[in-house]
Amino acid sequence: WRILCYVTLSFVILAIIGTIIGAIIEDVDGAGGFLTGIGIVYLSFLISIVTVIVGERWSMTSAARSLVIAYVVKVVIFTLLLILAPVPDGFRNGWMMVAALIAILLQLGLEAYVITKQRLLYFDATD
Repeated sequence: WRILCYVTLSFVILAIIGTIIGAIIEDVDGAGGFLTGIGIVYLSFLISIVTVIVGERWSMTSAARSLVIAYVVKVVIFTLLLILAPVPDGFRNGWMMVAALIAILLQLGLEAYVITKQRLLYFDATD
């Protein structure tokens, strides 16, 4: 749960700052693109968290397998979403890409930080 809290708080702060900067530099398209990029990454993150929470009820091995399957499903879903969703053309800009890259790096960094601070093994190979 700590990962969820850290990432959510960080994404909210990043969204506020990035949206303000995007709006100042490129008006609505900059702000909208930035929010779209962060939103896509955050939705992907939430799918992973729910997958682990549900999978760990059986075992940590099941959680790990579920994450691998969820990864493939997310790639397919988000690829189709980016191709078919009616996102305004103005939002499909560099701001969206920059936001997504920053959000992914932030998410991975926070996950690594929280996991290294845990006293229990993140994945136990014995179960």
